[in-house]
Order: sequence, then structure tokens, then C-alpha cells
Amino acid sequence: MQLNTLGWSAFFKDQILNNKIYNIGRITHSQREKFIIHDGTKEIHCEFSGKFRHNIIDKDQLPVIGDWCQFSRPYTGASLRQCAFIERVLKRKTKLRRIVPGEQSDEQVLAANIDYVFIVTSANSEFNINKLERFMLLVNSSGAKPLIVLSKIDLVSSNQLQKLIDQIKENINVPILCTSVEHNIGIQELLDQLRIGMTGIFIGSSGVGKSSLINLFIGEQKCTVNQIREKDNKGRHTTTSSILYNIPGSRNIIDTPGIRELQLVGYEIQSGQFDDILILINKCKFNNCTHVNEQGCAINNAIELGLLESQRFTNYKKMQRESDYNEAKLNHKKYIERKRRWMKETDQLKNLKKERKEKKWKTMISKLKTQGIQIQYFIILTIPRME
Repeated sequence: MQLNTLGWSAFFKDQILNNKIYNIGRITHSQREKFIIHDGTKEIHCEFSGKFRHNIIDKDQLPVIGDWCQFSRPYTGASLRQCAFIERVLKRKTKLRRIVPGEQSDEQVLAANIDYVFIVTSANSEFNINKLERFMLLVNSSGAKPLIVLSKIDLVSSNQLQKLIDQIKENINVPILCTSVEHNIGIQELLDQLRIGMTGIFIGSSGVGKSSLINLFIGEQKCTVNQIREKDNKGRHTTTSSILYNIPGSRNIIDTPGIRELQLVGYEIQSGQFDDILILINKCKFNNCTHVNEQGCAINNAIELGLLESQRFTNYKKMQRESDYNEAKLNHKKYIERKRRWMKETDQLKNLKKERKEKKWKTMISKLKTQGIQIQYFIILTIPRME
């Protein structure tokens, strides 16, 4: 295998530091702070170097699946396994990121340097158009090309399938591919989306068939699969870490754990999914229009004429409020973290100056003593003035 089959291009080559100490490779497996990097000939286990960890300012600078790195030459540790240290992560061409669920509102990069994002949803009761719109916002802000994969079409009738396709087309302007692993439908068409050296990633809820599709691409059972729960058609978490596979035809595909919750930030709302609504908002008579009962409201006019579904606009407003709230929390947290880091570095600088000053005086006193000069110390007491 060569680096170009893993996605190596001039974009990354121009960033390389001419340092013979470092090797080049791509992260193909990540789990917490442990990584596996492929250098074009073999896989190598890697961790952070201390210098790399110290220089990190934001968490989105941490290495993720799909990143290209410069790493130290591997050495054999006590476990007799070769290991190396990541020293530098090259600038990303694209990145897929989200807000981590919970109160902390951390930004998490799911994968980097991807060309296609395959949003997988099954044709059973798991299908949810609002969830698909959220995934689309996530993908549009990544820089990669989206494609919706409607899986398990053998579970529904042709009429039901057509209704699902029509529902997607009414809300999302993205190519759709229908697939069935059981009957080998649409698999080759999906694989043909990737050319030599390209990288695709499967995202979606648990149990929609991502791992089953990848097993067909690879040609062997490398990804563990589970059956969905019969009582509610919900999927079980099967994939626990992100893995990049090099598949026949010198193409790459990334399998990721299922996403159960997807929160949004402001830059995603402006990513193109709601362009029709944003155009209408700009046509409103008043700049501060609330789109409730104002005269000259382009949104209300479009809903009355049937040009815009009220449910779609309601969904947009809900996501807009959520993204504004998350973005405010995220920006505040980044400000606090950077301020804390700045204060820490300032304290370190002050301590360094103090140490140098003390060292300077000690050196001066030792020189005077060697020259036979007697040193006398005085204690000066400051007494406050009494009124």
C-alpha cells in the first residue's frame, strides 16, 4: 500500500516540515488517547508526545480518525510492541464536528479529511426527517459532500419506500441511494461514489446498518453487527471506536459509533440546509420581524400560499434557538479556557524571571566571596507612621 491510496495529496505534502526525524502517516484507528497510524507499509501504535500535549490550546486540535500526522520513529517498548509519539497534526482539508451532549458543551471532531459523508437511515420506524435535517446541517458545515443512504429497503413495500423518498426530496436536496444488504441492492452504486484515494464516512443512529454495509465493501466480516430490538426497532451500540478501512480499489471508508444525540451550533444553521427560509426572512418588511402576525411577513405569506411548510419553519426556529444557546456556551467556555491558560503561562513567566533574578544575585555574591570581599546583610524594618 502507498500513501496516495490512503488519501495523500499535494495539500498535505506542502505542509511537511523537512525533518528527517519524523515519519508521515494517517490515523486509521482512534480510541481515547491511543491511536494506530498507517505509514503506507505498516500499522504503528502511537500516543501523544509531551510537547504536543503542552502546545494544544483547543480540544479540536487533538488528533482524530483520518488525520495526517508527523510522528517520531517507532521504538520497541517493554511490551515488545512498537510504539511512536505524534509530534504534529497537519492542517485538515475537511472535518466533521459536533457538540458533545451534556452541560459541558465541548466541541468534538468526529473525523478529518473526508470526501463523502454517507448519512445512513433505515426504512423502518427508525426513519425521522427531522433527524436527517440535523445530520445534513452537520455535514454541510464539514466541507465534505453529503449523500443519504436509505438502508434495509427490503423491510418495506415499494409504496412505503416511495413515500419516504418523496419526504426526503421535499425537505433535503441531496442524492439518495436505496440499499439492502440482504438482497445486495445499491451496494455497488454506493461504492462507485468513491474514487481512488477518496475517503468516505458512515454516520447515523445505531442499528441502521452501517457496519453491515462496510463488511460488504471489505469483502469479509470485520465489523461486528447486531440485530435491532424487535419491540421498538431501535438499534444497539455495536461499534465502540472509529476505524478507517482501506477497501478494494484503493478507497477508504470510516466506520463510526452510532450517534444518539446531535446538538447544533450557529455556523451549521448558515450552512445551506435552510437557504430557502433565510431568503424569505430577508424579504420581510421589517428587520426585526418575529414571523407571527406582522404585516408584510414573507414567511407567513409563503406558508399561506403553500410554498413553505409550517412544520419545516417550526423545526428551523427550534434548531436556531438551540444553536444560538450552544454557541454562546461554547464561546464562553473557550474564552475561560484560554484565559486560564494565559494566566498559567504568565505565572510561569513570573516564576522564571524570579528564579533568574535570584540566581543572578547568588552568582554575584559567590564571585565577591571568592575575591575576599566581606559581605554584610542589613535588615530594614518599615515602621508605619503614627498620627
